[in-house]
Amino acid sequence: MCIIISDSSKEINKRHDLEFEDPVFCHTVKGGIKIPDEEELCSCIYLIFNPKYKFGSRYMTHGSIAHECLHATSFLFMTIGAEPDIDNDEPQAYLINYLVDQVEDFIKPYWKQ
Repeated sequence: MCIIISDSSKEINKRHDLEFEDPVFCHTVKGGIKIPDEEELCSCIYLIFNPKYKFGSRYMTHGSIAHECLHATSFLFMTIGAEPDIDNDEPQAYLINYLVDQVEDFIKPYWKQ
């Protein structure tokens, strides 16, 4: 998993070999990442945020972060072949909780609330 803070899709695409278009607000995409000494790309989930971008009348919120973390959780479950269980969603809830905490800690210095 990779958290990206940027306001430039060109920079994101160049540095991470993605095909991503402006405007950068909050997005989650699957891609690959090159690991040193490995021949093939490893699967990676990118959480991309621009905390300074105003979407409509609002900047990014805790809800925006949770929204993207839900997408990341779904991508991760698909990648490992796990089936979400609507009768016991604790695994998803714990993962979303963890991801939201990680994203908020990471973007705190950049966040315009």
